[in-house]
Amino acid sequence: MVDSIGPLSSDYSPQEIRERQEKAQGAGKETEGGASFKEVLKKSIKEVNELQQEAEAAIQELAVGKRDDYAGVITAVQKADIAFRTLMQVRNKLIDAYQEFNRMRI
Repeated sequence: MVDSIGPLSSDYSPQEIRERQEKAQGAGKETEGGASFKEVLKKSIKEVNELQQEAEAAIQELAVGKRDDYAGVITAVQKADIAFRTLMQVRNKLIDAYQEFNRMRI
């Protein structure tokens, strides 16, 4: 039988087991190659929010006559829509993974 760290039979030295446990515990922290998943997710949510605010501002400017660029407004709205839909798909996949994880028997 295999678990998340390795085989249940103790073919690993205590030092190797400790290193694997430390690596597993540090999985949510920043790595040398970039930011943690949490930071990437927070940044993505912030960017989607900014795109939605820009689209809303463009719509308001068009409505009051400050802006004549219909194509720019449509582009801003579409960018915000695509970003939001993508974020929702990521959220749905995370929820599916969480639910699958909860259904697993140990």
